[in-house]
Amino acid sequence: MSTDIAPTNEALSPHVLRLLAIISRARSSAIIGGTPGDEWHEALSAAGLTVRTHGGPVGAGDGAGDGAGDGSANGDGDGSIDGALDGDGDGDGALDGGGDGAGHIDGPLAGDVERDERPPIDGSRFDNVDLLFVAPGARLASLPARALAIAAYPASLAAIARSQKTEDTAATSGAGGGANSSSDDEVTIALVPRGPSLDAPAFAMAMRGALAPDARALLASIHADSRADRPTEPLPDDAGQVLWLLARSRRSRKALELGTGVGAAAIWLASGLRKPGGMLVGIERDAARQPRARRHLARLGLASVVDLRLGETRKQLYKVPNGLDLVLLDHDTMDRAGDLEVVLEHCAPGALVVAHGMHADGSGHARYRAIVASHPAIAEEFTLAVGGGLSLSLVARGSER
Repeated sequence: MSTDIAPTNEALSPHVLRLLAIISRARSSAIIGGTPGDEWHEALSAAGLTVRTHGGPVGAGDGAGDGAGDGSANGDGDGSIDGALDGDGDGDGALDGGGDGAGHIDGPLAGDVERDERPPIDGSRFDNVDLLFVAPGARLASLPARALAIAAYPASLAAIARSQKTEDTAATSGAGGGANSSSDDEVTIALVPRGPSLDAPAFAMAMRGALAPDARALLASIHADSRADRPTEPLPDDAGQVLWLLARSRRSRKALELGTGVGAAAIWLASGLRKPGGMLVGIERDAARQPRARRHLARLGLASVVDLRLGETRKQLYKVPNGLDLVLLDHDTMDRAGDLEVVLEHCAPGALVVAHGMHADGSGHARYRAIVASHPAIAEEFTLAVGGGLSLSLVARGSER
């Protein structure tokens, strides 16, 4: 089943919120700025989550933070904020570019969140939930310890972004850390527009943890080398941020990437997998590219998280482990439709299959979309407008091993 990311004029619809909650594997949730029984509450309930709703600033006695979070998603040097969010509640909020090469959106933010005069809410009160939704009209001052935060409007996270930008500046001017350096104060914020237009409304996804400066610098170098050398088309940083958030929020343990190239997507995926103790199998058929990916991953201390394999994709696919819970298809678009069937045979129920670059035209993309739309093993499919289109397919059934 396929669906548009947002069938309304807003960047985020309750339907897509439900899908995001399902693919994140969340079990419990809280809503800031909503009311019991509203469309957001119903969307999360329909996803099978327990839901707490907080209509205004959270008071000390409302029980929102009963039970300390276990910190299982502490920042460990994985991820980055590549787009600073501007808009401090004064009516002129906009997404302000900056960062290291991710896609950015410039333009005013829709909705009334900029006019909200309530103070931002402390996210630590929600350390015991898996997903925190910030409804229109509410703002968040900090992220919970382990939850994936989703905001209907990016300006709802403006206070977090401004704080992070200040901390990033201080860290850059101070002593540099290694590839594994981390801080619980680091965050990753991904901006997801409704469509490819630069002025399209966007929603935001965020979580604690961020790619270390070393990794961000290396990704910038990979992109620069691609432009100067040959068009290897490494995964854009905006798509990488979403992949990191998905790997981390899902607590993925067995992941697969087809088309590792020089390792840009593998850096994002392996960084997201490291905290939950996951492993990535990366398949690449180009013997010239794979050694570069191996060097890049080793440089960042990620070699132990990635099993790189060289050879023809279809032959290597039959050798991958069963029970995959996250798959990235980033290889030749003409091969994806045929390879998908083999991939699904190795997927566990509830696995997520991500295909990169799906907003492009071409017969390969059309064949893939047609198969996904009608395949009995796929429960839901929708596309996020980052990285040239990230198609997310939720596997209803797959291998049981």
